[in-house]
Amino acid sequence: MAWANGHERRSVLAIALAGFASFWLLFGVQPLLPQIAGEFAVTPAAASLSISASTAAMALLLIPLSLVGDRYGRERLMRLSVAGSASFTLLSALAPDFSLMLACRLGTGICVAAVPASALAHLGEEVELNQRSRAIGLYVSANALGGMLGRLLGSLVTQWLDWRAGLFAQGLLGAGLALAFWRLLPAARQFTPRTLDPAVLWRDLLRIYTASPLPGMFAVAFLTMGSFIGVYNYLGFRLAAPPYSLEPAFIGS
Repeated sequence: MAWANGHERRSVLAIALAGFASFWLLFGVQPLLPQIAGEFAVTPAAASLSISASTAAMALLLIPLSLVGDRYGRERLMRLSVAGSASFTLLSALAPDFSLMLACRLGTGICVAAVPASALAHLGEEVELNQRSRAIGLYVSANALGGMLGRLLGSLVTQWLDWRAGLFAQGLLGAGLALAFWRLLPAARQFTPRTLDPAVLWRDLLRIYTASPLPGMFAVAFLTMGSFIGVYNYLGFRLAAPPYSLEPAFIGS
């Protein structure tokens, strides 16, 4: 089934690219946690904040940033988001201490949040109704692929050099993806700015968090994703320790 036109095709490909880049930059640090803990002499629980800080920021800012995108434009917000995520990833690779690295990871999460906050709404406006499920499927698949390959690249480069080089390589490729996304995403044709009137926003938020079955779906997603991230955070430490003593490339795989 072909896309209706070139504008639609470019929109879908660009949003998929943004999803790939965002999850690439968000989760690429995960297999590097044992090396980070060793360099900064922190516990595994503290090192895992490198993931928790960014994912928590993303989760908390999804709804507020979606409202900002509704008012000022989703394409502009997503462009800044992907570029900012790559910049903070590069900075985190250069951080001289753990506190500054966490601050950079927090910045990454804040920037990443703008992509899922805007992507599906943008696709809903720019893609024909009979193509939306296909477009959303490509976007979600790109998210998963980006998270997987980001972990793999970082661990491979860490195997050859060190974790800073692995994280820097992720940031460099993220910057290239940001540039490609910036140029590929066409101007929105169907966007209509919404008001930021507090009464309207409050009514919308109440509807989001009270309309059945949304609260239950939010709880399932929170618990499932939280368990998934928690297992992956600590699995690297277990596999790096005896009796396994695996090297970073194997852990990342």
